[in-house]
Amino acid sequence: MTTILVVEDSTSVQQFLKRELEAMGHKAVVAGNGLVALEEVDKHPIDAVITDYHMPVMTGTEFIKKLRTLKRFKQIPIAVMSSDAGSAVKAEAKDAGATGFAQKPIDAARFRLMVEKMLAA
Repeated sequence: MTTILVVEDSTSVQQFLKRELEAMGHKAVVAGNGLVALEEVDKHPIDAVITDYHMPVMTGTEFIKKLRTLKRFKQIPIAVMSSDAGSAVKAEAKDAGATGFAQKPIDAARFRLMVEKMLAA
């Protein structure tokens, strides 16, 4: 079973992503912002990360940069989700260490495809 950390400040989006990941056979660990997520990575064996771009306390890219400094997270797949689909946002996410990007809103089929692609990389 793959454990995926979901970093998302919207409760409804958290619930949707968790439900979809569990339906795919994955375990979802949910954190409401990057600071909480950094605490969660010490409690769970995380295999991949899906993070929102815009969040309070710490943005998705700030979180990715901090996560990538930890040895065990240098190579894991990290996807960023955002309603901002501009090339600057995608470039910022990639420069921070993201390996994938998806535009919100995202439906179940597109989300599942993104997860499958992220885990296959």
